[in-house]
Amino acid sequence: MSIAKQLLLMGLPETGKTTLVAALWHLVESKEVERSLSLQRLEGDRTALNQLRDLWMNATAPERTEQDTAQPVVLQLVPTAGGAPFSLHIPDMAGETYRSQWVHRQWTQEHAERVEKADGILLAIHTKIRKPTLLCEIQSAFNGEPPQPPAGKKTGKPTPARAWEPEHASTQVMLVDLLQFALAARRGRKPLRVAVLFTAWDLVPSPVPKPEDWLDQELPLLAQYLHSNAGLLAIRCYGVSAQGGDYTKAAERQALADQLLHSERIQITGPDCTPHDLTAPIFWLLA
Repeated sequence: MSIAKQLLLMGLPETGKTTLVAALWHLVESKEVERSLSLQRLEGDRTALNQLRDLWMNATAPERTEQDTAQPVVLQLVPTAGGAPFSLHIPDMAGETYRSQWVHRQWTQEHAERVEKADGILLAIHTKIRKPTLLCEIQSAFNGEPPQPPAGKKTGKPTPARAWEPEHASTQVMLVDLLQFALAARRGRKPLRVAVLFTAWDLVPSPVPKPEDWLDQELPLLAQYLHSNAGLLAIRCYGVSAQGGDYTKAAERQALADQLLHSERIQITGPDCTPHDLTAPIFWLLA
């Protein structure tokens, strides 16, 4: 008997994982998309998932998930049209597990085993990223001076120089480290599939590039790492707007809440996916 495949949702704090989970939970419950999934078993708090879904349907932003209240969730799912069951592990919607992994260089034995057994990863990356620190800013900090902006860039009131902390590292540096941890834990298993989900894709200014081109342009270090480890990692990139619009604009928020089919609020672009099918990256990971 074959072992059911295991997928893992990963991402740093404030990358939209909570919204992704709420939208996916709605798709599982509503069956509003053609390629749907059915729930076999849930490990976790169903009430909390339903509350997240209700907030999402009402176009209301959830409160920031705190580390001490973020409980692991495991969805045991099966494709409705037929196929093998699989599990989707959501160890930490807050993302603090992954931040701590970067800052403190450690993770729990349970999490290490979960990563080791993963057949695929959904990697959430918010399109609002922390850029690398420029050399001129580092030199200013060493000299005890306010950071100097790049030539031609206007700034407001100067901010005092601050000591560098691990939390100040750029997004792509943290993500490369996160993936290095994952590959080290896998101990030579077959190549790991990674579906890269660029969240808040609707905020990317026009002309909107393909997600894989955005990766190369905005996260070149991460792109180089992924491409140079093609023998260990197989990747696909998707642009996702699970929220569907701007909740801070009253008219837009009301229109989202009043939408008849809430699945149509989801926008996703990438290989082999229809405009509202958030399950497309999952089906690619399972292939």
